[in-house]
Amino acid sequence: MVSDHKVRRRRYEDEIKASADAWRNKICGNIAKDNFNITQCIKVLTQNSWIRSYDTRQYHELRVRFYNQGRCQPFAYVEHNPTILYCDHEVWSEACIGEPKARFILAHELGHVLLHDHYAQPFTENLKRSAWMKEESGEWQANTFADYFLVSDVAIERYLTPTAIAIYCGVEKIVALRRLGPGFGYVGESCERCGNFTLVRNGRSLICDTCGQTTSC
Repeated sequence: MVSDHKVRRRRYEDEIKASADAWRNKICGNIAKDNFNITQCIKVLTQNSWIRSYDTRQYHELRVRFYNQGRCQPFAYVEHNPTILYCDHEVWSEACIGEPKARFILAHELGHVLLHDHYAQPFTENLKRSAWMKEESGEWQANTFADYFLVSDVAIERYLTPTAIAIYCGVEKIVALRRLGPGFGYVGESCERCGNFTLVRNGRSLICDTCGQTTSC
């Protein structure tokens, strides 16, 4: 999650969403489970030959290696041929207990594991000046994969508000807001209980994203 790369296959958001949904269902075994243990998901990939090499077309298991993060080192990163996820011990431990930022870091790296290969081209001065589509960015693809992998459409429909999604899906609020999309917004009225302008419409009711109060419209 330090520098960007241009990937050889352009992927659009709907394709990445479909991939994230499919992998969550395959790895977790229960797509409706919201705050799942992402380290267990990674362990499943280390026990099953589900990752295909772009060169040999052979399937292999993911390998995981741990290190103690030093100065200027990333929290985690991925190498290919074979596919190895390198992760800081502390990040892994925090993800094990459900810390949102650590969960996102690992979900992001899973995006690199499952979407990318060693043909990604690092930024150079020339590449920085070239016109890239965001769909060609390895970091954008991995971030988008992480958003959809951690927060399913079922969870969006179930919890409705950014705070509830963040709490029950174990993500930071910014992730919940990205998943709700640019069309999301508060209705512009104040909550009768707490006074905040954080009401979200739910059919004929309003839910306060701050205190959880539900009122009829």
